[in-house]
Amino acid sequence: MCAARSEEEPAERADPDLDKLLTHVARGDQVAFEALYDQLAASAYGVIRRCSATRRRRKRHPGSSARGLADRVPLRPGTG
Repeated sequence: MCAARSEEEPAERADPDLDKLLTHVARGDQVAFEALYDQLAASAYGVIRRCSATRRRRKRHPGSSARGLADRVPLRPGTG
């Protein structure tokens, strides 16, 4: 799963202005929506591209991920 936040950008650094914009957007404020979009569109696009690329790689090479490996390795009784 792709995370929206990177390790360099912990939740404690969230922009309080974005919180205010979200509040206004929730109330139907179109101008606030446009401002929020302008601030977040590039970041959101980057996350979407990374997630899409990861999914494409997993489809092309299903055995290369840890999940694919775990699906192919049989569990032995008593090992967890």
